[in-house]
Amino acid sequence: MKKLALVLAVLAVAYCAASYFVGRQAEAVLNTRLEQMKADAPGVNCKLKDKRQGIFTSRYTYTVAFDVPGEPGRTASGKPITLDAILDVSHGPVAFAGGPAACLAITDTTFAANQDTPQIPRDFLAKLPELAQTTLRTRIAFDGSGVTSIAVPPASRTVQLDNGTSLQVEWQPLEASVTFNADVSESEMTGRCPLIRLGDGKASATFAGFSFTSKARRITGKIWGGSYRVALESFDIQPAAPDTPVHLDKLYANLDLKPRGGLLDYAAEFGGIGLDQAGTVIPATVSLAVANLDVPALDELQSILQKQATPGALPQGSPQEDLLRVGNSLLARSPRLDFSLKALEGDLGPVTLQATVNTENMKQVPANAALIPSMLRATAKLDGPAKGVLELACLLAQNKTKRPSSDPALRQEMAVQLDQLVLQGILVPSGDRLASVAVWDGVGLAVNGKRLQ
Repeated sequence: MKKLALVLAVLAVAYCAASYFVGRQAEAVLNTRLEQMKADAPGVNCKLKDKRQGIFTSRYTYTVAFDVPGEPGRTASGKPITLDAILDVSHGPVAFAGGPAACLAITDTTFAANQDTPQIPRDFLAKLPELAQTTLRTRIAFDGSGVTSIAVPPASRTVQLDNGTSLQVEWQPLEASVTFNADVSESEMTGRCPLIRLGDGKASATFAGFSFTSKARRITGKIWGGSYRVALESFDIQPAAPDTPVHLDKLYANLDLKPRGGLLDYAAEFGGIGLDQAGTVIPATVSLAVANLDVPALDELQSILQKQATPGALPQGSPQEDLLRVGNSLLARSPRLDFSLKALEGDLGPVTLQATVNTENMKQVPANAALIPSMLRATAKLDGPAKGVLELACLLAQNKTKRPSSDPALRQEMAVQLDQLVLQGILVPSGDRLASVAVWDGVGLAVNGKRLQ
């Protein structure tokens, strides 16, 4: 028994020593992550406020200052937005937070206002305390990789705004996770929130089925490539009378950044399904792509913009000269812009609009901006059923005229205008379809082969 007790005592001491040693390693990993955050997000300043390190657990308190877009580091009161981030760390080699787990550490992070937090964000957190109850749990593996789980608890309450309005705020649990490798050069993210609803008793907005995913890889110090997806099952606006309700389904935004040697190709697509005032289903997708972007130039541009947005940063060189140099580097690779719109379905569609802008004749930023059009080359093509073209024209006109697209008088006016465009040769009929091709050659615009005066 004595030998067994001695062995257990030795093992206990060894484990305590191992846990303390692993705790010091975890602290080094945290410090590395903070340094990376400073490099990636200069607008966030993080300083150690308090440290209490134990054998099995440690607590670190950081003061985090956030920049406000448009006026770095300032709120309307003129003070930086500051909060305390409290990190409770359970040391490995077997971390016991939430159940035994073999890892370097498990970190639970919470946020709280401090004595320097301005009154506006302090009041905001007081009115929506669930936001302050947001938790982040990070499990760090022995190789430095890890996964962070983010949880925002549900809320349903009435918030009194400064102007006296009572705002009903409701959201269901928001959950997200981020997986990263040891040097945070690769990451994957997922998140979802079933419902968000805002209303003031007169009007309301509802977001249902929100989700996002991403898979990213660092290309340079400041440029990331990868795929990003955001989706929303439905979006509803119930406005105050007499305005018309808005209902959209299956909304999504996809963004892809693909490296290709020293170049980066950017592609974005947005889509969804809407209903007009007559109940017509209107599916639509919009795509925007930019090819042949110079990666080193993009990295330098990001550095320039971050320096300009960093409070107290000393100016180095001329920002105009820096931007001009970056612009010339980008143009030297002949970037190309592609745009496409696809709308409607069935008998009405699809109606498509495609456009391309080439910069191959523009190798540097001209001294005179008036010379830019002569250096660009562009084409645009429109094609679709005549019924669909008329429908789109009425949909666009209803916002300007404040009349529903189903209004007979509005539809007649749009039909007359389309007939006039056919007579002018701007639209070309072919059976029950309408088409048009426009070309800009740097000198003038030609539509369907006829140069416009």
